[in-house]
Amino acid sequence: MRSGRRSGRAGRRSWRQRPAEGEADEGGGAGLRYRKVHFVGIKGTGMSAVAQILKANGVVVTGSDVDRSFPTDAGLKAAGIVPYRGFDPAHVGDADLVVVSAAYGPDHPEVLEARRRGVPVKQYPEFLGEMMRSKRGIAVAGTHGKTTTTAIIAHVLQKAGLDPQAVIGMGQAYAGRGDLLVAEACEYRRHFLNFRAEIAVVTSIELDHPDYFESLEDYEAAFREFAAGLPPDGLLVCWGDDPRVASLPTRARRVTYGYGPDNDYRLELLGPGQRNRFRVWRRGESLGEFRLGVPGSHNALNSVAAMAVTLELGVGVETVREALACFRGVRRRFEYVGECNGAQVFDDYAHHPTAIETTIQAVRDALPDKCLWVAFQPHTYSRTKALLDEFAAALAKADRVILAEIFASAREQGGAGVSSRDIADRIPGGPEKTAYFKTLREIVEHARSRLGPGDVFVTMGAGDIYHVAYALVGKQELAAG
Repeated sequence: MRSGRRSGRAGRRSWRQRPAEGEADEGGGAGLRYRKVHFVGIKGTGMSAVAQILKANGVVVTGSDVDRSFPTDAGLKAAGIVPYRGFDPAHVGDADLVVVSAAYGPDHPEVLEARRRGVPVKQYPEFLGEMMRSKRGIAVAGTHGKTTTTAIIAHVLQKAGLDPQAVIGMGQAYAGRGDLLVAEACEYRRHFLNFRAEIAVVTSIELDHPDYFESLEDYEAAFREFAAGLPPDGLLVCWGDDPRVASLPTRARRVTYGYGPDNDYRLELLGPGQRNRFRVWRRGESLGEFRLGVPGSHNALNSVAAMAVTLELGVGVETVREALACFRGVRRRFEYVGECNGAQVFDDYAHHPTAIETTIQAVRDALPDKCLWVAFQPHTYSRTKALLDEFAAALAKADRVILAEIFASAREQGGAGVSSRDIADRIPGGPEKTAYFKTLREIVEHARSRLGPGDVFVTMGAGDIYHVAYALVGKQELAAG
């Protein structure tokens, strides 16, 4: 988590700016008056980031979650937040607000206890929406690229001295005192409709979350409503190469980015690999060459979306250029973990077929001479069942594939009659190319006995597959079973 001095535009109180003597303490602006907030499911990616921001700005924070490790643990620990292990009604304590992860429903014991005591209860998207209304909000939406685009925007704003607050995936946060709040805007269950942002980014629209959305049309309708909710003096930054994204209805000013010549911000890649270099034109005027500190053409595209946002806000071109060059990525996005038997080991959050293909291509560009191993753990039964053939086609682009069993979501009931074996059976090449294991420990043992200096190994998935990467490089041990 990052925090800094107060800066940015004057006129709006920052989310937890201290009141003047004799003035009522709003505890967060926009009429929020919370001094102690309890988080149910505090280890969630967004929940943990919001908790860190509140803690850094003077709010007393408590939280509870299941007793196992999460990628967000480090951020909570650094912020001095120690979650309760497991759930208990007594954890609510004397909180004057309870914020609940979208993974838990109204019958959760801590939620029931809060209701019994008369303590207000808000779902995470609702509470983040309230935070955003007390700021100049920047909401980053899209099927792919939300986390990295959000992180780059926050990074550039920080480098520009605007001291933003930011809610970024994997529990990463900026707890600044400026008047800008940038946050991922998740489309699941139309959660992003809670946000009333000044600026919105839409990176892509491709069917996801089939446990909620009935069709691509239903999914797209949510984005159309999101874009239509922007104010007339707002800004919509959208990927112009996809007509579905570029044609979103909005009252706001529209700015497009992409590779096509008609985009307001157009990029041209100069070369693949570790040196992610590209040129950018703004409305036909060359802005020169840029270099991004992380590989992948998809990250170059994400950086141009962030460039459009920050330049339209008035940040200087040279500030953006310098910020992109020193951007070092986001946790669980093609994150280097270490080495195993001379093989480089990475971890990535890819859990949709398109994201898998994109990450595989980024690895090919960065390390073209390596044999690519992918260990994939599908996330949710419904997504796996709906996209079986697409998952198999994407994974087939790797040289070796290992399938872990599906990571079940708390929001789903039952296995929907599908297994990771169904993906393995659809990948050409048979057992010489693809292996399936029930446990993560089996995957570690299998990979450790076969990896060598000529290999690169990438774990992919939104569940707990990252434990495999850390075990392979000796940073943790996996229990049997």
